[in-house]
Amino acid sequence: MQGPSFPALPRLLNKDSARISPTLQPLHRHPAFTSINAAKLLEQQMYFWGADVLFPSENLLASWGCRKFHQPTRPHAVHCYQLSSPQYSLILHSSGALFHHAPDPSLAIAYLRPHHRLFSSPSLDPTILPASHKPPPPPLRSLRPSEVPPTLVALLQLVQDYESWAAPRLPHDHRHALYREFRKVPHAVRWLPPDQSSAWLLAFLQHHHPSSRFPPASFSVT
Repeated sequence: MQGPSFPALPRLLNKDSARISPTLQPLHRHPAFTSINAAKLLEQQMYFWGADVLFPSENLLASWGCRKFHQPTRPHAVHCYQLSSPQYSLILHSSGALFHHAPDPSLAIAYLRPHHRLFSSPSLDPTILPASHKPPPPPLRSLRPSEVPPTLVALLQLVQDYESWAAPRLPHDHRHALYREFRKVPHAVRWLPPDQSSAWLLAFLQHHHPSSRFPPASFSVT
């Protein structure tokens, strides 16, 4: 049976290259499934999430089920968002994202915007996220398919779930307009346009079979 077809994606050169599975040879021009490319996707997604908080008709993150909270230990007011379920917890901060598997907190992963990288987080403390945190935890580097942490797969699955939920609530071409704005942000790391990013994300998730992931998160959102 012929597999799904995806739009041709431009190759992004980076030092974190990884071997592409033979089952994905039809996607010969897609960016490799590496931690650095996952980090690029998350950096762009965090820009989208920041814009969704300020969406004119509603705070989309709040409507999705995120709880807003403050970090009182910071020298200035920091607004954070947390999404929790029996399986997962996601904390969004202006400096990054912290995601962990609730039954086993040792399985935590952090994306730190100042470093543009993903890290294996040794702590669930949200203070790991601000840019002032030095040194950062050990970064995720080149990963073979069998080495991709299930927590990273679950986090990217959550991104796809959110985008599917948000799509009917957003104006046509809204993500592409945000993408053009994001490209103008100083020091922003280049990633794919939204339609090509979605194709990459779908291919990534299909490559990592559902049986290799934790059970899907069951967040209560409307």
